[in-house]
Amino acid sequence: MTLGMDLAKMVEFNPKELNWPDGELNAGLTHLDKDCQDANMRANKKGIMSSAYQVVKNQPVSGVLSGFDSETAKMFMPNKYFDNAFRPAASYHSSSSGSYNYQDAAKVESFWVDFSDAYLGGGVFRNGFLQEEAMCCEIPELANAAGLRWDDKRKGFHTREPAEDAPTPGLYPTPWILRNALRTYDIPPEWKKDNYITKNKLNTTTIESHKRTNAQRVNVLAMAAPLSQSRELTHQLGQALVDDLFNTFVAAFTLARETAKQPVLINSGPIGTGDFHNNRYLVYVLQVLAAQETGVNLALWYYPDAVASEAEKLLGMLKPPWEKTTINYRLNDVRNLPWPTDST
Repeated sequence: MTLGMDLAKMVEFNPKELNWPDGELNAGLTHLDKDCQDANMRANKKGIMSSAYQVVKNQPVSGVLSGFDSETAKMFMPNKYFDNAFRPAASYHSSSSGSYNYQDAAKVESFWVDFSDAYLGGGVFRNGFLQEEAMCCEIPELANAAGLRWDDKRKGFHTREPAEDAPTPGLYPTPWILRNALRTYDIPPEWKKDNYITKNKLNTTTIESHKRTNAQRVNVLAMAAPLSQSRELTHQLGQALVDDLFNTFVAAFTLARETAKQPVLINSGPIGTGDFHNNRYLVYVLQVLAAQETGVNLALWYYPDAVASEAEKLLGMLKPPWEKTTINYRLNDVRNLPWPTDST
């Protein structure tokens, strides 16, 4: 896909800029002390972040944060290219019910999607502990990137513009990539469920036992889904919301493709289907279509087998001929598919 723009226009923050003025990766803990009100959550996050930092404190910091410049980002709006033909490029996709394994695949450059809030980091310095906050705790440089522009209003790098706490459809996406960052901690799945780290005070031995002995180099792709006003299917399939979701995925996948030096594998999942109320089947289908449109490969995680199977059936109902199909036409076909009522 081409939008007739100079996609090489990027803004970048190099390793030195990502580091904190005092030279310590875990200086963001000052934000945590200030903004996280829950005592157990604050103590547990502080322990995890401190433990994660210990692995990398004597290693060179190499993470680079990059995104489209503001004028390039504004090109990713439906009215800019949705009348173009939908021409799916050769790509593959797969699904798994498991969590991210952060293992690189052969002959591709892997990116791991951060299910971002409207601001990079979300509630990492507050009371949140969903997918994004957990990634920040495991990847100290991601937490630092989130904290670079953190201020008394608890805002940072925007992942959508104009920035809103609850991103409504119609905004333009501003995804970010944190390339070559160090992942130094493995948060157990049970800690991410049922407010576990709010209900339980973790002791030092338990926290230290999940520290990685060897840091992994990872590429993080942060993007934020728009907010659906409810889980009712009529809201989830509204044209503005469907268009926004597809456009968000196209922008983020394009950013990854344009910064990579070899074929791209996007590792993603049911982004925006929790607190943002989007339809998990729809998010699956639209990410596959966006991957085809941008020519990247896609691995979808966290999807139960039955849900993935149903989503694949829906994809199979979208038929060629592609050469007579605009993006608008294809997305209208998507909205008219026989969607399951089980949207959560």
